[in-house]
Amino acid sequence: MKPNLIKRFIHLTALGALVLTGGAGQNPADRLGQPTAVSLIALGTSPHRERPKAPRAYPILLPLMDSGRLSPHRLLQLLDRDPGDVLTEMKDIAAFNSDCVELSGIDQPDPPDSIDVQHYDIEIHEVDDANQFFRATTTILFTTLRSLDRFDLRMIKLEATSVAVSIDNNPYAPVSYTLADSVLHVAAPAALNPGAQVRVRITYQGSDPGCVSTSGIFSGLVFAIGGGGFPTNGIHTFSEPSYGPYWFPSNDNPADKATFRITVTVPQGLVGSASGVLVESVQENGLDKLTWEISRPTSTYLTAFYLGDYVKLEATAPDGTPLEYFTYPNLVNQTLADFATLPDMMELYSSIYPYPNPRYAMSLGEFGGGMEHEMNSLIGHFFIRGNRSFEWLFAHELAHQWWGNLLTMETWREIWLNEGFATYMEALFTEHLYGYEAMRERSAFIDSIYIARINEPDSVIVDHPILDPPLDSVFSFIVYQKGARVLDMLRGVSRLLLMNGLRSPEEFADEALTGDQRFLDILTLYTGRHAGGSVTSVDLQNAAEDLMGQDLTWFFDPWLRGRAYPTLEYDWRTSPSGGSGTQLQVRVHQAETEAPIFTMPLHIRYRSSTDILDEVRMLDARTVDWTVALPIRDRVIHRHLLLQ
Repeated sequence: MKPNLIKRFIHLTALGALVLTGGAGQNPADRLGQPTAVSLIALGTSPHRERPKAPRAYPILLPLMDSGRLSPHRLLQLLDRDPGDVLTEMKDIAAFNSDCVELSGIDQPDPPDSIDVQHYDIEIHEVDDANQFFRATTTILFTTLRSLDRFDLRMIKLEATSVAVSIDNNPYAPVSYTLADSVLHVAAPAALNPGAQVRVRITYQGSDPGCVSTSGIFSGLVFAIGGGGFPTNGIHTFSEPSYGPYWFPSNDNPADKATFRITVTVPQGLVGSASGVLVESVQENGLDKLTWEISRPTSTYLTAFYLGDYVKLEATAPDGTPLEYFTYPNLVNQTLADFATLPDMMELYSSIYPYPNPRYAMSLGEFGGGMEHEMNSLIGHFFIRGNRSFEWLFAHELAHQWWGNLLTMETWREIWLNEGFATYMEALFTEHLYGYEAMRERSAFIDSIYIARINEPDSVIVDHPILDPPLDSVFSFIVYQKGARVLDMLRGVSRLLLMNGLRSPEEFADEALTGDQRFLDILTLYTGRHAGGSVTSVDLQNAAEDLMGQDLTWFFDPWLRGRAYPTLEYDWRTSPSGGSGTQLQVRVHQAETEAPIFTMPLHIRYRSSTDILDEVRMLDARTVDWTVALPIRDRVIHRHLLLQ
């Protein structure tokens, strides 16, 4: 076929449109910031505030910020730098070494778990911030899954002073135990049959009971030393992905969810905050003793407490949920300004699925990012600037209360179901509050980073399957940002796949809005089916297939289990079709030979000097050809809807 015009563009999304017109086009430059095709029809929006200006490097740094792999000092150096420079400087950060005991794998434990924990009762008896020392008792209720004469718990850098076991509500009996290779091996006082109810009570203590990466990030139980007007005696915990056992012994597996009771004796002069709902506050020896409960089973890495020189601020979500912000005295006004749109976030996410908790809080700490602890997210205090410039981070952590906490990935292999979802919810919030163009600009910039840098030698953005990340890339740009774009493409599939035949722009827009609602229905179905449990990508695929009415393996497999992205080339020619129309021959070719053949529905727009018509064509081969007969009309219709 002799082309009239050849265009080449990077196609990361099933939401793009080919516009076939006689005018000359331009190839998009392969550089940061070059827009690519993204969403067409916006959600219902209610923009009522000026859009904040976020640091351009935020999307690149988010995985490091969210996983605590970036020190506060280094973060502040990088946030406002040019993205290209940041990518270059991130090489040393991404390849950090750590003295922490890290994840040993991304799959279920091998051999499989032998216990199923129902409840943790953690009591922090004493926290000595001056000497960085603490004492605690954790009581764990679990059911045995097979015959045992001993059981194991993860416990790191802690000294056990006593261990006692109760079987089937019998009195506690002291037992022997050993601690080796970060595992507490506990001998049972009698043989344990499958289904036995066991309580183990462990009293322990720790001196400097955390760990530090070479990036300077503290994990486990963190005694933070502030400065610059911030408190010098702040304390918080950080447990993701494998640091919970630094402050309480546990079966540290995200799929083994349990309820929690957390009691903390708060040092003089500090204020306590924690995951869960405050159920008791008493005074003992002149100190506050506070107890919080988490009544819905929750993964161990999502449990936390905070102690600091806090001022507690209160607000209310549109559904009546209490909102609590634990901030510092010198940041009260900035906190009120920065968290002003949190009710809007709650309203949007709750329209997909009702907020699942009786409260939501955010507590400041000395931390290089944010962490979605159950009902109480940890936020680095330097993100509080009074201008909402880190609104996206707050939207991300809040979204995790649904996608990550209510629904938790079954294994770390599936972490995109946490991080890809929360990252995409940032984009939905941007679209909801500030409109389609704001979301499009942000998404296009993220795409351009991937396109420009994914194949560069020694790039810190290393391509790997979303669903099977390397162990050192569990928190990566691919998992977060490409994972979010897969959800955006699922939105596109929801719009386009069920369209057939030529249609006017108005008809296309109406059907696309119906598809948007179908996409939100997929999220609602997926969330409702698995609320409180663990999820895999198959669960999301099943929900999508049930509402789309067909198998979607062709979509999920290449994007989740494959690499790269398609590069499309297209051309066409026209010929007369009788006396009242035009025949158009079109060819679309997937030119990137290193990438798999991607199947996708593609929005095609045909434009003549007098007419605009829309159609959806399925690309399911390396090269797809089709011929379409187009009518000729005497007027230009809906030119303002033209997509470029």
